[in-house]
Amino acid sequence: MIVHIIGGGLSGLATALSIKQHDKTIDVIIYEKHKQIGFNTDGRQCGEAHHIDKEWIKWKPSEKAIATEIHHGEAIVGKNRYCYSAKPGTAWILDRPQFISELAEQVKLENVEIQCNKKIKEISPSDADYIVDASGFPSIIKKQYGLLNKIKSISYQQTLINSNSYYPHTIKAYFDQRIGYYWIFPRREKIKEVNIGIGISNSIHENLKYLLEAFKEKHQITGTIDHITGGPIPQGLQYPLKYKNILFVGDAGVGTFPISGQGIYRALLSGDVAGFCIAKNNVKRYPYEMKKLFIKWDIIGKNFFRMNHLIKNINPFLVLTLHDLYIKYIKNLKI
Repeated sequence: MIVHIIGGGLSGLATALSIKQHDKTIDVIIYEKHKQIGFNTDGRQCGEAHHIDKEWIKWKPSEKAIATEIHHGEAIVGKNRYCYSAKPGTAWILDRPQFISELAEQVKLENVEIQCNKKIKEISPSDADYIVDASGFPSIIKKQYGLLNKIKSISYQQTLINSNSYYPHTIKAYFDQRIGYYWIFPRREKIKEVNIGIGISNSIHENLKYLLEAFKEKHQITGTIDHITGGPIPQGLQYPLKYKNILFVGDAGVGTFPISGQGIYRALLSGDVAGFCIAKNNVKRYPYEMKKLFIKWDIIGKNFFRMNHLIKNINPFLVLTLHDLYIKYIKNLKI
C-alpha cells in the first residue's frame, strides 16, 4: 500500500507516525512545500497553546519543545473573571517549530520518506492508494475539487518581548461585545515574552491590528514586537472529512475548537485516527470517529455564533451576557 501525505505539519506527521505504528509495511511519502519542516514561515502560525488528556500522553512535548508550562487559566467577561487550574504536565505553550521538527525526526526513524521543497498544487486520486490532505486551511485539494471551506474566523497575533504583561504559567482570555476575544499567553520567562492576539468572526469587518493596539493601550501593555502572525481560522469540522480515497486531517478536516480556536490537539488526534483507519484499510470509519469526538463542539459553536449575531443587532453589550453563559456552560465540559 502507498500513502501520500500533503503537508509536513502536525496532522501530516501524526498521520505518518500512526500508519507506521500500526503497519510498518505501508509506504508513506510526505510532501512538504517548505525547504525544512517546522522551522519555516508556517511554524508559528498560532497561539501555541497545547493541552492533552491522560490518554493522549504520547503527544506530551519534550522539555526542549516547551516554552512554558501552564498551571492556570483566566477568562475575563466584562466584570466577571473565571479561573481554571490545569493538572501538572497536561498544558503548555509550545515552542511549536521545535515540537514539529521533533515529530519529523520520529517519522524519519519509521522510514517515512519526506520530500521538502515540494509544493503540490493538485492531485489525482489515482496517485496513491490513499491520500491524506494535511495542507492546512484553506485546503489545496478542496480548492481543486470545488469543495467549500466553512465556518472561519480571523486572527492577528503579536509576540512581544520584555513585556509587562507576562504572567508566569497563566493564560488569559478577554471576551468582548465584538463577538471575539483577546488572549495573552506567556512564552519565555527569561525575556518576558508573550503571545498577545485577537480572534474575531470573519463576518465582522474590523481592522484587527487597530483593535489589538487599542486593547494594549487600554490595559497599558508594553513590549517590543518580535513576531507577527495571523490569518483565517477554520472553526469546527470542515466537511467533507473524506472524499473518494482522500482523508482530510488537521485544519483541512477537523479545524479548531469553535470559539477558543485551539487546533493543535485536534490536528494530532485527527492524524492519529486517520493513520489507524488507513492501516486497517477502513477509511470509512474516519469521518464517523471525528464526528463522534467533535460534533458536540460544532453544535455549541454554531449556536453560539448564531445567537451572537442576533443579539449584536439588538444590543452589542448583551453579547457579553452570552459570553458569560457560554463560559459557565463549558467550564465543566471535557475537551
